[in-house]
Amino acid sequence: MKNILERAKFLQNALKDHKVGALTMSSDYVVAAVLRLLPKAPRLVVEYGPGEGTITRKILRVLPSDARLIVVEPNLDFVEALKKVADPRLTIVPKMAQDLSPDDLFSMRGADAVVASLPSFYLTPEERQKVVADAHNMLAPKGVFIFSHQYSWLMKKPLEEKFADVAIAFEPRNIFPCFILSGRKP
Repeated sequence: MKNILERAKFLQNALKDHKVGALTMSSDYVVAAVLRLLPKAPRLVVEYGPGEGTITRKILRVLPSDARLIVVEPNLDFVEALKKVADPRLTIVPKMAQDLSPDDLFSMRGADAVVASLPSFYLTPEERQKVVADAHNMLAPKGVFIFSHQYSWLMKKPLEEKFADVAIAFEPRNIFPCFILSGRKP
């Protein structure tokens, strides 16, 4: 279980920044469910909304030594926490996923996976569609988009519009229970 001080710090940050979509970090159960959906030996993974890096650190453990992980995080307190990860495979982009430019997206093209934990209820329907369309466009063939979020499955419709096969899992062992949606690019 996560250290109480780590959880308190996360909660403090979430209360300060209303765009943080969770009250605490993802549980080990959610992290494991996300990792199970990753392709074997990915070369490039993009993570939207890594927070302080709970899933980020676990992805780095399974990435090959010459692979890359690009994380997109707008919260500057979380960016500072991510900088402490100190792994040369990690690149931090301090932006909101829905605000990525064509140049940002070009550097992420060919991703084997896009992992997202975004507060979908704060996104407009247009922003939800853009996040999914951008992820779809940057994925390599057979790449997977994995979206986990507490409270809702608002991303289901945008995923179904871009991905032919969308799977939905539910993990109740999280504060709060979490939906995990995934779509694979043909």
